Amino acid sequence: KDFDRVLLVGGSTRMPMVKKTLQQISGKEPDDSPDPDQVVARGAAIFAAIKAARGIESDLTVEDSLQQELQDIDVIDVNAHSLGIAVKHPKTKEPMTAVLIPKNRQLPFAMSKVFHLTEQGATAVRVQVLEGEAPDPFSNILLGEVRVTGLPPNLPKRAPVQVRLAYNPNGRVSVMALDMTGGRFAHAEIERKSGLTDADIEREAEFVRSLKIQ
Repeated sequence: KDFDRVLLVGGSTRMPMVKKTLQQISGKEPDDSPDPDQVVARGAAIFAAIKAARGIESDLTVEDSLQQELQDIDVIDVNAHSLGIAVKHPKTKEPMTAVLIPKNRQLPFAMSKVFHLTEQGATAVRVQVLEGEAPDPFSNILLGEVRVTGLPPNLPKRAPVQVRLAYNPNGRVSVMALDMTGGRFAHAEIERKSGLTDADIEREAEFVRSLKIQ
């Protein structure tokens, strides 16, 4: 009831099992009338046209007949993956992921939660920000971290630390950690790194150039 259609995106959705599973989950017949191989590109083109119609992209022009129609489209941005931090399980002490912002939340979005130190007399706190849904923190993507230093001496075990994670409207991530005992805090805007460095790209390009197709 919350959605009208289930669109198929990407070539893998052509597999019968994918369509069958989507139908079982959603209760709707998946719609492959837009070519699944072209859906992302078409969506990007429509999004660019919407921005142009609203004057956000001055380098693009839109036909007058489409101006009003595009301006009336409401675009909602959501986060594709959950956002959390690495913590220790309170009983087993094993590493685990504590999710603060579940995936598919409308942006901007922020969430705060209080955690507790696991050791007595800690002098610093390191907060690692993770992207992903895996319970094991090592299976998620490490986006960045902040450190709160100069904590009050002789902090007791389970001293509270507040952590706040936030997505801005553009999907940028920020993190704040506050020692609730002494008031020390740290804040950072996380810069997402691209997947490949220039050296990585050149190495892969050299590999492709070395291939011989018979």
